[in-house]
Amino acid sequence: MRHVRLLVALAVITAALTACGSSGSPATPDRSAGPAVWGTVTGIVQDAAGRPVPSALVVPTGADSSAPAVPDKAVTTGQDGRYEWQLLPGTYDLLARDGARASAPVRVTVAAGQRTTADLALRD
Repeated sequence: MRHVRLLVALAVITAALTACGSSGSPATPDRSAGPAVWGTVTGIVQDAAGRPVPSALVVPTGADSSAPAVPDKAVTTGQDGRYEWQLLPGTYDLLARDGARASAPVRVTVAAGQRTTADLALRD
């Protein structure tokens, strides 16, 4: 009887993982549907003096209930303060953070196959 329960539990877990689409980790979403399904958000993070901020975190959140889940938790800016992110179409609020400093949120609408620019300024 214990073996039957174990087999049933394994079958349920396997079915749940299959339904969730375990084709890639959350940090590396499956983009096999093609680039036209995704949109790109690019921008630069600057400090209050207008200088680029390297290694700042850019964090998106869904702006409304129709926004899809974000595949990555955050991206970091390069040495030039620039970032680029592929997201599913929807409306997002982007926020940049660097230590204790943060930007005001910037709302962006991402469209499939399109590039959107969102520059962020850290407040001191």
